[in-house]
Amino acid sequence: MKEVIAMHGWCSDSKFWENWETLFKRNEWFWESADRGYTKKTQPEPIWKPLQNPKATDKRVLICHSLGAHLVSQSLIKKATHMIFINSFSRFIPIGKDSRSLKVGLVGMQRQINAKKEKEMINLFWQKATFPNKLEESLAYILSNEYSSENIQKLQDDLNLLIKTKRLPHSIKTNTKVLIINGESDKIIHPNVRKELINELSQYLDTPPDHWIIKNEGHVILSKEIIERARMWLESN
Repeated sequence: MKEVIAMHGWCSDSKFWENWETLFKRNEWFWESADRGYTKKTQPEPIWKPLQNPKATDKRVLICHSLGAHLVSQSLIKKATHMIFINSFSRFIPIGKDSRSLKVGLVGMQRQINAKKEKEMINLFWQKATFPNKLEESLAYILSNEYSSENIQKLQDDLNLLIKTKRLPHSIKTNTKVLIINGESDKIIHPNVRKELINELSQYLDTPPDHWIIKNEGHVILSKEIIERARMWLESN
């Protein structure tokens, strides 16, 4: 069996994965997208399908974008055979002098949520997230979403989670096969944070992760060429 469960990042939802889901399903993969429920009622987290043949080589793939690696449950991570981290991080705020400006920016985002100016903040966030590309038609709906008070609180809670991140979840198995994909022009993830994730996984895993840096891509990667390349990596690993 070839199965994917995907988790979007902060201020996004399951529609983020439409390009990925279409291509994978076309190639006979089972696909489920988790949804944090920022603009709707929270949906139950997907679960892995029962193994069809315990002796077969099943692939249970967890694909996480950005904060998504910190939003999925430990039980999902524990059973994953493969993980793909797309512009992800173990800690979001880098250690050292570069941390100050980032902390100031995050505090400013929190204040805008508290002052009911989240629309302006979200608009700016997605401009940075999609740079150097334009906001794709498949994501344009994000800027017109309406947020209930409950969902605004969830945005705030997850922003706090992002600020407090220190390391990846402990439940990743050491024999998990890992691919890290980074957009070269990412304006959200600090370069030192990117290096820290690679170092952490290289020291922890039995086999160091594969790492791709994609030119002309930022924090959001929806290129069908890269999606196909990621699928082929999974097929051969």
